[in-house]
Amino acid sequence: MKNSLKILGEIADSLYNPELHYQELFNGCQTYKSLLLEITAIKLEEEQHRNDIYTDAGRAVGTEWAIRCVEDIMRTRAYSSAVYQAVKELNDTLDRPVRLIYAGTGPFATLVLPLITRFSPEELQLDLLEINPESAAHLKQVLKHFEAEAYVREFAVTDATTYQITDPEGVDFLLSETMQAGLAQEHQVAICYNLLPQLSEHTVLIPEKIALKLYAVNQDKQHQHKLSLNPEAEPDFYTDLGTLFTLDRQTVMQQYEKINAQGPEAEFDAVDIEIPKDTHRKHQQLSIATQIFLYKDIELKLEESGLTALRILQPLNPMMRTVKNVRSRYYTGEAPGLDFELNV
Repeated sequence: MKNSLKILGEIADSLYNPELHYQELFNGCQTYKSLLLEITAIKLEEEQHRNDIYTDAGRAVGTEWAIRCVEDIMRTRAYSSAVYQAVKELNDTLDRPVRLIYAGTGPFATLVLPLITRFSPEELQLDLLEINPESAAHLKQVLKHFEAEAYVREFAVTDATTYQITDPEGVDFLLSETMQAGLAQEHQVAICYNLLPQLSEHTVLIPEKIALKLYAVNQDKQHQHKLSLNPEAEPDFYTDLGTLFTLDRQTVMQQYEKINAQGPEAEFDAVDIEIPKDTHRKHQQLSIATQIFLYKDIELKLEESGLTALRILQPLNPMMRTVKNVRSRYYTGEAPGLDFELNV
């Protein structure tokens, strides 16, 4: 265990480093995955690890797919850094443990596990929620290996979209990364609309804000941006046409009574966006962008992760205006996501 803890500490160093060293980060994430696979003896080629779980609120990914999220290295770095910074800042001001709920841990709780190399159980307490029994069993192996059980206040094999929190007043942070680009298919929205209203107003949501935007994209400039191979370069290949959907504390608290009263299959208010007349002359497609603002100045930037990859909505004809208006509406349910009407 001592050697594993040392390796985990080195992984934490690479994840929490405010300066991006891409090769170091890549190596750290590969080591992270290999270490946890060794501890749990999971063999990714086995079919049993690929079984997703489907509920009235969407899809919870199988164990293998949750493991492979570590390979999305910019995502792993951004989320881990945000959680570390948030816990550290609050820990410096409290005379009690910071309490964090992690909804959708997967088999490794990868976004919080490195914290045990930085904080003691007297400084940090975790409520761990995981719907997949197989993933939950592997996480218990990981916690036992690192002798980290003392960090765990609550461990529930449960559906976080319906879970009722014990002693909700004491929760400082709510963390969940149960999403795909476009907030499609998975449980992120339903989890936030269930858990956040149970918590006190001081509880911080991580990510603090997720916004779905409608972009007009210039594909030539997009290609040039990708060829620059600079992960920190600001993209300049799109025009922001408007916001389609927002998930943050303020919006949830304003809407949860209306949304939750509809049950698992809820629909949000429609959003209409007018497309400027000359958009098709300088852009080749309309796309859905996912913005993820994690904590303070930490964000996951456009197209640096699978979570923020652009999703093409509609190609544009350079010779004529083919789309004048886009109407969108977000739905929850078995297949959550945005629905669109394109008016020509």
